[in-house]
Amino acid sequence: MTETPRVLPETPGPPSADLLSDLPVISVRIVMRNFVPAMSWALLLSAATIGSILLLPLFPLVMPVMAYASHELYNIVLSDPIAGTH
Repeated sequence: MTETPRVLPETPGPPSADLLSDLPVISVRIVMRNFVPAMSWALLLSAATIGSILLLPLFPLVMPVMAYASHELYNIVLSDPIAGTH
């Protein structure tokens, strides 16, 4: 079994300039390899954001949930060698 390369460093501290310049490229590759799911997620995020702004009391509830979900989806995609950067 091959290991998926780590994108983010395991050591604490500020990221290197090389890593920061690679992250946009990695994100674009993920979107291009998973175009329909990425656009569906973008549509859901935008609808949730607009809806929670229109119904302002929902905004503090919706934003943390959507941020957590986005973070988890990004981690899942990066851990999958077929869908991720490999």
